[in-house]
Amino acid sequence: MIVLVVETYCNTGISGITDSSGLNFTLRVSHANDCYGTLWEYYAIATARLNQDNITVIAGGCCNTIMGMQVFAVHAANTIGVFDPDPSTPAAVSCPGTGCGDCTASFGQGTCSASIHTLTLAFVVATTVIKGAPPCGTHYQTGQVAGFTSLMPNQNNRFEVDYSITSIPQTTVVFACNGTDASSILVDAISVHTDSE
Repeated sequence: MIVLVVETYCNTGISGITDSSGLNFTLRVSHANDCYGTLWEYYAIATARLNQDNITVIAGGCCNTIMGMQVFAVHAANTIGVFDPDPSTPAAVSCPGTGCGDCTASFGQGTCSASIHTLTLAFVVATTVIKGAPPCGTHYQTGQVAGFTSLMPNQNNRFEVDYSITSIPQTTVVFACNGTDASSILVDAISVHTDSE
């Protein structure tokens, strides 16, 4: 399974995605933060090994601006039931700061968090828009979020992608971003097989 995460500015939409290997990407979820833009999560199922695959995202809408994107593969994804069936997934929160709302990490002065429940073994992915600030974490210099590993630390100081692999179905998985200036968090869970086949 291939996951594509995109951040656009000014509520810019995605008008097209092309893939050099012919993959068809499906929108899983989008989360708009009126002050800072939109997070988009797409996925595609690859039926064969990919070699130097190229993905092009075309922005549409008023600003036509893509702030950043990240692509990653989940080898052990359950391609029959791709996402964890718990109704709490995916989860999204806005943390736009005092100018737009009531939740901000504000460089260590608070915590923004999102939580989900999982019913299956899962690859949990958290995407955070950080608006040019340091990465999420217990301290802005280390950028480590408890229970998560950084897949893509602080791309262009715009957003980051972190993941956790649950070994058993969890009651609650919490992604808590502090020590930075988060504006949006999107958390999702991909069901995985118990072996690597």
